[in-house]
Amino acid sequence: MSQILVGEKIKIQHYTPLISKTIWIVIIGSLISLIFYASFGNESYNSEIVHSYVVNISNIFSEFHFSINTIYAILIVPLMIWVQIPLLKNYYDKKYQL
Repeated sequence: MSQILVGEKIKIQHYTPLISKTIWIVIIGSLISLIFYASFGNESYNSEIVHSYVVNISNIFSEFHFSINTIYAILIVPLMIWVQIPLLKNYYDKKYQL
């Protein structure tokens, strides 16, 4: 029995995220650049196109009327998830640390 236990060696694979930190930085930087370009870019070139999209979107959403509780839920629930994910990740990392 002791030979069996000694013979078994567990191979531990280290956690590697699917998307690395550098890729997240590139994605966030690209989004910020796109937002700045769209807001401060050449407005005379695409102002008519943007205006038509804004009018269409505002017409679609003008029929919806949300109560103040629904608006609070829409704003607070993503914030709660954004806070809880790192806390739970740290908790489970410490719990299952070898």
